[in-house]
Amino acid sequence: MIPEQRSARSSAWPAGSFLAGLAENDRAVMLAAGSPRSWRPRDLIIREGDTGTAAILLLRGHVRVLGSKADGNPTLLAVRVAGDLIGELAVLDGGPRSASVVAAAPASGRVTPAADFRRLLDEHPRLAEAVRRVVTAKLRMANRHRVDVGGDPVRVRIARLLVHMGEVYGRPVSDGILVDVPLSHSDLAELVAAAEPSVQRALAGLKRDGAVTVGYRRVVITDAGRLRIVATTIAP
Repeated sequence: MIPEQRSARSSAWPAGSFLAGLAENDRAVMLAAGSPRSWRPRDLIIREGDTGTAAILLLRGHVRVLGSKADGNPTLLAVRVAGDLIGELAVLDGGPRSASVVAAAPASGRVTPAADFRRLLDEHPRLAEAVRRVVTAKLRMANRHRVDVGGDPVRVRIARLLVHMGEVYGRPVSDGILVDVPLSHSDLAELVAAAEPSVQRALAGLKRDGAVTVGYRRVVITDAGRLRIVATTIAP
């Protein structure tokens, strides 16, 4: 089943994704906009610093959002999956791309030129409001990331990330909520700005507490209440 065919139902997309939050008519408008494009793993989709010439609606696969550290090396800022919108901020504010986006798996989507995207939002106020919510949520998470770098224990930061990922990309399975994004321990470490061994210890502790189970690129939230308690713990 191709992504456009499955899109008739909001439940076909991750619950917290941009497409899942749209009314059916608005979803149809977005899926008709722009032109189709596909990418191979490791293809550069967006380059940090470039002009925002288009917004991209991801329909298949997942991508890595990468920022540059002070030493010029990349760091993982976020992961986006099918149903997510990428590249919209630079299109809306006219500024340079704030991060690079690289395909982490075979991916496809629809690419809408900047002028067409802005016109689309002018013609469809509900879509404009939905995009505004997406931008606001991304900025809030970016602020949260900056706070995390400076402060809370790794265990709290990992719990907070998993709560967020479960809310946005979670899928019910027999033993809990599957975080339906394939993240390695290295990915998780970059997302919470911590050393990988520290992340491994934090995950092991959460597993012992019964909050999660962990496999290869797989995390299942088995006790969301317990995980949320850890995520909201205030460091002494």
